[in-house]
Amino acid sequence: MCPLNFLCKVCDSKEIRGFTMFFGEIVAAFVSEDCVTQDKPDPVIIDPIIMMEMNYCNLGSVIGRPFAEGKKFSLV
Repeated sequence: MCPLNFLCKVCDSKEIRGFTMFFGEIVAAFVSEDCVTQDKPDPVIIDPIIMMEMNYCNLGSVIGRPFAEGKKFSLV
């Protein structure tokens, strides 16, 4: 389940180091009712995963590193 979703309209795109980065405008937001406190999305309940300074973080700590997490799994 994804507790918070944004509907975006793509406004622009740029090629950066072999990747396409999309820039968008948020046109709507949806949140699960069980993740709302006092009529607002509650970040403590949602506990988002964000990328900061080349780390994946939740609201309390670093929980992983981009490109390194997948190396823990091997394809057989």
